[in-house]
Amino acid sequence: MRYFKAFEQVEKPLIVWNLWANNIQELEAMGEDENPLILQEDLVPETEFNVCPLKIEGGILVERTGIEMETYRLEFGKRNFLNAQYSKLELLNKGTFIYDSQTFPMDERSRWFYQAIEKISGNHKLMTNEGALYDLIDTGTNVADFFVAYWAQTIILTQPEV
Repeated sequence: MRYFKAFEQVEKPLIVWNLWANNIQELEAMGEDENPLILQEDLVPETEFNVCPLKIEGGILVERTGIEMETYRLEFGKRNFLNAQYSKLELLNKGTFIYDSQTFPMDERSRWFYQAIEKISGNHKLMTNEGALYDLIDTGTNVADFFVAYWAQTIILTQPEV
């Protein structure tokens, strides 16, 4: 059975476990068999909410309080929420929408361009997802229909989980 020693650190997981001895004989030879910061491998806890559920107080390992762990749980939840929001942006940047049997990209540069032409009347040349030019002619409902397709897909790709 291997043995690991706890070392406190400022950043999470707040405690790191370093291999200290490969067996009890090595641990005893070092005179560390009674060290309260050393645990056998199967007793080293898994991290919870990206932190070790143990901490070092007065030279010994103690469990973090329920309040501490709840604080880490809430922080972990917020971080996961923000990561989910960032992944929505990635989906949007990789997204496409279809108008007039053509597929158009939804990357950030394209979205800025679409929003600009939405404000300025006239005919516009757009780039399709395949790299071809498309003439968006400002007659009838062409422009309005283009933006209905664009904004509908934007909603699909960015709406929060409900």
